[in-house]
Amino acid sequence: MSPLILPQRPPPPHDPTERVLVTRIDGWQVRDFAHDDERLAYFAARGLGHLQLWHASRGVSVLTPSRLTDGRYEAFPIAGWKRRADDWQALSTMLRASHGLALPSHARLRAVERWFTRLREELPADPDAA
Repeated sequence: MSPLILPQRPPPPHDPTERVLVTRIDGWQVRDFAHDDERLAYFAARGLGHLQLWHASRGVSVLTPSRLTDGRYEAFPIAGWKRRADDWQALSTMLRASHGLALPSHARLRAVERWFTRLREELPADPDAA
């Protein structure tokens, strides 16, 4: 019997185990730091807040634009590493060519981003102050 070989986890910040599942859109998981995770407030206060799209069956990660990614989308793996796209169309083309994957509609993702951005803005500056 062959040993089970598990795929290696993506490198940070693309490791989905660093975030929790907040919703699903068109076969993609939308992940964010947990509300009690210190990184959520830290990233939000510095303009680094972002969401992660995770396609579990393909092991593909996409980070939404933030200061962390110089305001661009970042996908992993593309040609074996991280790659950035300037806009949704470029990201969509890159993922379709590299993995045969379709992204959720941009309008649906933007609605989810706005919802979670609003929730981040309501967080206390000090997570222990709540």
